[in-house]
Amino acid sequence: HKPVVIVDYLQILAPADPRATEKMNTDEKVLTLKQLSRDCKIPVIAISSINRNNYAEEITMEAMKESGGIDYGCDVVIGMQLEGAGTPDFDATTAKEKSTRKVECVVLKNREGATGLVVTNDYFARYNYFLETGTYRKSQLKEIQATEQKGSETL
Repeated sequence: HKPVVIVDYLQILAPADPRATEKMNTDEKVLTLKQLSRDCKIPVIAISSINRNNYAEEITMEAMKESGGIDYGCDVVIGMQLEGAGTPDFDATTAKEKSTRKVECVVLKNREGATGLVVTNDYFARYNYFLETGTYRKSQLKEIQATEQKGSETL
């Protein structure tokens, strides 16, 4: 049985060169993990932070800190965002205060498959537990959310 390597999280790994920029060190870390995956024929999952400025915005590759190496080296990139991120009335602080948060996992990159898929989850912060609630194409999810919003406005 081959293991799965999980790095939680990418930015905490020691830099290859303390004098190099954060971007250069991130690129080197991603390259090293990619080589580990390829050479040992094992999956490697790395958790990376996003820019704090992007918490209220819809998740994109640009939100990944120092994303050049992540974009180039990773086969699959999945971004997590709070439901409603990117909408005009969204407040990330209010959304994070809820004990059960609505979280979306968005497939941003997939070398061998579809992108734009969204997996919705209820996140129970007290238990650090995710419960999958659905899988949609990005366009479908926006239609569903708009329908739900109209329904709640009529109540």
